[in-house]
Amino acid sequence: MESEKEDLLNEKEVTMDILSDYDKNRPEAEKLVATIKELEMITTERDDLEKEIVVKGHELHKMKYEQEVPINQIDMVNKKTECTYRSERIR
Repeated sequence: MESEKEDLLNEKEVTMDILSDYDKNRPEAEKLVATIKELEMITTERDDLEKEIVVKGHELHKMKYEQEVPINQIDMVNKKTECTYRSERIR
């Protein structure tokens, strides 16, 4: 079993120096992987928030539009109240 490992390491040209460097740098590599995962999560969250902002913007625009009174309705109110002076008109 031990010679199989040594043969495999020799075949892949892995030296003890490379293995020790790997062991020494493993915490940094694991930290890098964790940071990349965190960045992916934050990016996804940011994208979701940007989509939500767009949806809220559309909702706000719709609410503003729904609050507007069409000009023909204003004219009808003016006629019903019989405003004779332009300055008295609601427009």
